[in-house]
Parts: sequence; C-alpha cells; structure tokens
Amino acid sequence: IPQLGIYPKEMKLTDVLNYDLVQFGFSATDKKEALDKLTSMLVEKNIIASKDNFLNALLARESQSTTGVGENVAIPHAKSADFDKAMIVYAKSDEGVEWESFDGQPAKHIFMICAPDGGADEHLKALASLSQALMDADVKGGLDKATTKEDVEKVFADFVTKTETSREEKQIRKQTKSSHVNNEYITYHPKQEAIEIFNNGETGKLIVIHPDNL
Repeated sequence: IPQLGIYPKEMKLTDVLNYDLVQFGFSATDKKEALDKLTSMLVEKNIIASKDNFLNALLARESQSTTGVGENVAIPHAKSADFDKAMIVYAKSDEGVEWESFDGQPAKHIFMICAPDGGADEHLKALASLSQALMDADVKGGLDKATTKEDVEKVFADFVTKTETSREEKQIRKQTKSSHVNNEYITYHPKQEAIEIFNNGETGKLIVIHPDNL
C-alpha cells in the first residue's frame, strides 16, 4: 500500500481508554468466552443495556479474521448503536487467552474497541492510535509490569506526552528542511480505504485492516 500520509486527527488514547474498566487477572478459555465476559461487564457497569448486539458484532468480526495481532496482543473491535462515542476497554491476562493469533501466541493484553454504529472514522482513529502505542517498547514493557489501573494510565499518558513532543520536533525539522520525508507506521490510504496498523521493522510483519472488515 502506498504511504500517502498520516491518518488525520488521530485520537488521543488518554481520551478513549476507560481506566475505570481495566481488568487484571482476566481469564477465559477462549476468545468467545473472553468477549462474553467483557461485554457482560459493560452491562454490569451500566455502560450498555444489553450485551447481545455488541457481542454478536464482535463475534461476527472475529469470524472474518482474527483480531489476535500477535506478540500477546488482541484488539477485538466492533460498532454498535449502544455507544455514543469510541471507547477502549483493557483486560490483562497473566496466562493468556487463546485467540487464534497470527503468531500462535495467547493474548495477554486485550484491548476491546467499542465504537458507535456508523462511526467508521472514530473506529479507525482508535485503531491507529492504539496500534502506534503498542509498537512502542516502553508501552509494551509498562503494560507487562502494570498491576493497577493507575499504572496503565501512566503508561499511556507518558506515551502521549512523548509522541506529542516527537511530533513537535518533527514539525520543526520539516519546516527547516523542505525535502524531509516523514516516515510513520500508521498511514491511511483514502483510495483503497485501508489502514496499515502494524509494521514490525525486525520481522517485516505487516497487518492491514480494511474498513469493510471492521
């Protein structure tokens, strides 16, 4: 996919991650049970009235292709009229949950993206921002060590601060060197309507998610 530029107005993770819903010691026999537990929790917390619509949407998305992106990470996601705006729920599993991931590894870090029905723009922004963060070694290391929701909040707050500082520095360099080419991992291709969310420099692994499959 040609790299045409950064997806516009990326979402701030600190604005969409719901730290009050962070789950530690999460366990499930497989991804179906995991999604059932996470959607049931949304009902218990009065976030949604019923889990059925959203759960079915999540399972339908999984039936198209796994959201287990590898390296112990899963990003289940779906849209539902139950939500007014995008929200991300994080669950940490010590033993890991079988997710049929690309690399065969269980999911220990599960990020469930809840998006409003018809809100493809919000959905892509959340995916782009989260995926960029998960490629950062400090974020992955911080999540591995996290034991409280405050730990998780700090991990992403530090990442956002670092990213904003880096972007400011890049903008300054761009202004002073017109020939500078700014290569980023997260790109959006309007013509093909695809978003590149993972590009591991060491393995060359590339995962592309198309909106039709979101």
